[in-house]
Formats: sequence, structure tokens, C-alpha cells
Amino acid sequence: SAPGKCVIDDDMRVIIEKLEAADGYIFASPTNYGTVTALFKRFLERMVVYGYWPWNKPFPAYRKEETKSAICVSSCAAPSLMGRIDFNTLKTLKMAAKNVGAKVVDTLLIGLISSDQTLTVTARDRKRIERTV
Repeated sequence: SAPGKCVIDDDMRVIIEKLEAADGYIFASPTNYGTVTALFKRFLERMVVYGYWPWNKPFPAYRKEETKSAICVSSCAAPSLMGRIDFNTLKTLKMAAKNVGAKVVDTLLIGLISSDQTLTVTARDRKRIERTV
């Protein structure tokens, strides 16, 4: 089923068209105050066109079946294990993937990013990224 139409007439329609045309997705956001950034949240809220509330149902439903793949990527100042347990950034990124009909095939959370101004992706994380894509 196609996404609905937003009542706000702006460039979101173009973004939705690009989302629909994509073969897969990478949803990414750093962690700010335990979740995705305000900009990503706004994007997620505008993805409301992908959901609806069926008559006589106690909860909303998604318009899209999981036919595409997505990777969710985040970073945080805390150690990555703590970021996975204590923060909901990856959960929110996964919600965005579900909205557009994508199955999350992998997640990556890079922790301790504030420990070094020249921090680079570790060899371990780089191998994981290469396996995923």
C-alpha cells in the first residue's frame, strides 16, 4: 500500500518519493540526550504518512510490508554496550525502518566517540560494516 498524503505541502513529498524509489536504507543519528537528534525525530514524525489507525483496532498499523533492507547506525559518548542498553537511539532508528517497509539487517553503535577528537572506526567495526554492505 502506498503512503498517504501529508497535509503540509512542502518538500517532504519529494523525500517520500525518494524513499519509495530506494533499494534499501541506512538510517543514522548520533545519540543526544539518550535518543536520536531533534532533526531525526522531526523526520520520523513526518513519516506519519506511512502509518494509519485502522477502524475498530486498538493500535496503529504500518502501510508497508518488509520488502527492503535497512542498516541502523548510531554513535554515543558512552561505551557502546551502555548505549545499547540505556539509550533508545537504535530502537527509534529501527522504527523509521519499519515505517518504510524495511527489515533491519544490522545495527552499528559506535561508543566512546567523545574520548578522542580524531577517533576513527576500529578495524573490527570496519569489518562488520563491510560484511553488512
